[in-house]
Parts: sequence; C-alpha cells; structure tokens
Amino acid sequence: MLLSQIKDGLKQVREFVKKDTFPPVFQKHFAIQNWENLVLINYRDSVTYEFGADDWTPAMRVCRGIIITKDGSQIVSFPFHKFFNVGEGSETFPQIVAKWNIRAVTEKLDGIMLQIFRWKGELIWASRHAIWSYASVDAYKIGADAIKRIFPQKGNWTLICELIHPSHRKPGMIDYKGLIAIGLLYLRNLDTLELIPAVEKFENDLPDPLILPQQYLVRDFWEARGFVQSSKTRYFEGVVLQGSEELGNFLVKIKNPLYLEAIATIRQVNPMRLVGVYERDGLEGVNAMLSLYRDILDDVPDAKRVKQILEEAEYNFTKQCLELRQRDLNEIPQHLRWVKTYEVGSEKWNKTLWRFVANEVRRQLKERQ
Repeated sequence: MLLSQIKDGLKQVREFVKKDTFPPVFQKHFAIQNWENLVLINYRDSVTYEFGADDWTPAMRVCRGIIITKDGSQIVSFPFHKFFNVGEGSETFPQIVAKWNIRAVTEKLDGIMLQIFRWKGELIWASRHAIWSYASVDAYKIGADAIKRIFPQKGNWTLICELIHPSHRKPGMIDYKGLIAIGLLYLRNLDTLELIPAVEKFENDLPDPLILPQQYLVRDFWEARGFVQSSKTRYFEGVVLQGSEELGNFLVKIKNPLYLEAIATIRQVNPMRLVGVYERDGLEGVNAMLSLYRDILDDVPDAKRVKQILEEAEYNFTKQCLELRQRDLNEIPQHLRWVKTYEVGSEKWNKTLWRFVANEVRRQLKERQ
C-alpha cells in the first residue's frame, strides 16, 4: 500500500471518529468499539464477501484493528493495514510483486494477531477485535514481563505479534502441539508509518515465551512462491513477503496450496453436508466421505458427533419400521405404510429409510443451533 494512500485513509478515519459519523459501508461492515477514551475499528468478515481487493478504499484498508482517540486527534495504535493474497487484486498481481525489492520473507504463523502499544505510560494489549480481548489477556498473562523488557522505551510504536496458544486454536489452524508462544512480527513506527520486521530489531535470544518466526533468504518473488508451492505438508500456512518500498508497506501473502485445501475441506465437512450425503448414500457414503478426510477429523469434532447421531437414528428408526411391519396395514400411520410393501434391505427400502432419518436428524440439528 502506498504511503500516500495510508495517510489519506488515516485522515478520513480520524474525521469519521472526530465527527462520530461513519459512512454506510463502515456502519454495515466494520466493528467500532470504545474503551476508555479510545476507539478501535476493525473490518468484519462480511466486507470480504462484498468487496473485491481493488474495491477497498484507503479508509477501509487502514481499519484492521486501528485505535484512535475519541476526538480523532491521535493514532494510538496502527497494526497492519489490510493486505491481500498474491493475485487477489491489481496490487498483488505476480508481475507487479515480482518488481518489488524484497525486505523480508517471513513465515506466516497461524495464530491470533495481537497489537501492543503504550497508552498513559502503560503497555496495553489488544487483538484486532478488541482492547483486552480474551486472546490478548491470555497473552498478557504469559508474556507481560518479556514484552516489557523488549518494547522500545522511546518513540511511538505498535508491536505486532501472533499468539500461538492451544486454547485459541480454531478448526483448520496449524496444530503446534501444545506450544504456547508470542511470535514477534513487526514494529509499526507511528510517526513515520514504517513497518519494521521484528528480525531487524530483536535478536534470537528473546525471553520466553517470545519467538521470532522463520525467515527465508529468497532472492525474489518467484523463488518465494516456488518455495511455498513446493511444500509437502499442510502444517505450513505460507509466508508474508514484504517489499522495501513505501517504508515496508508493500505486503503480500503467499499461501500454501495444501493448507488452503485443508481449510476448504474442513468447511465442506459440516453437519448438514454429512446429512445430505447420508440421505443419498446412507452410512456407507458417510464413512466413505470421512475416510477421505481422516487426517483432519480431529479439527471437525461435529463430523464424528453427527455420524454417531445418524447411526443411532438409523438404528432406532429401522427397529421401529421392523416392528410396524408386523402389524396390520390399517394400524400403521399412512406415511409409514411403505414398510409393508418394500422389501427390507432393497434399494427402495433403504432410500426411503435414509430420507426419513435425514429429515429427523436435520430437525434435531436445527433445534440445537
């Protein structure tokens, strides 16, 4: 992002806050939260579905957890601006990024982004969603002393970090096997707006639980993309490539295809889709589907739960149908009289039974929502 665009965006947002009047896109797609005499503004996920990369205005892009005084006079914390995956918009077309001079290529840690800043002489912890959010409070508990030791004593800074913590891991995120750490990513100089990679400011002998993410010594964009695409594991999200232009504000994400595939798969293995597979192919179809995704099932506990619900519902309904089959036809509810005419285990029997069970399980799932 160009510095001129960032400055324009900051100026506009400060005016919004000062007048306490936000345009419709902000009212609909941005969360605006107050804490003491500070305002935090962050985009909601909904904006990403309605706006393509080239449709984001500078004001929208700078609101990725930005914190401003209520009178609009001061930017108190400014972490990342919104930046995109390679190829998402004209700014990140490969042929454009290939012209950047590389400043850093940093492993993209898969955690919760934090921002730490000084306010009234104290270090304040926040995520991009809230000041003293649950994640930032947990991070503070484990890392307050360590951060205090390394946070710059002079100047106006936002320290951008990533919390890795089992309690804050969501389905599909990389499993770091119980690791609890705070990864130091960048420092934002609020006076110049420069984004400085943490590796330029801090040494590797950091106090626990602070870590520096892996840095990759690649010469250009093509080498960086080739390196990411050659990954053989989904337990690597990708890298953030930073250009040296515009004081480091040229940023692009290069995601690992295997990681993206796993995320997409997890979204597909949802309860209602499993019920749909069952209605078409029964428990055999459900088992076949889950076997394809067995390496991610620990991240989809609902899948195992729904499979169990389907098994129990099929067992109980089959038992009911077999009992009804022994009765006279006029004693059976009309919508279940097929149990007398369809051969047990035939395609007609199975398809009908699966449909009844699927509808019942759908009803149960909706009631639990």
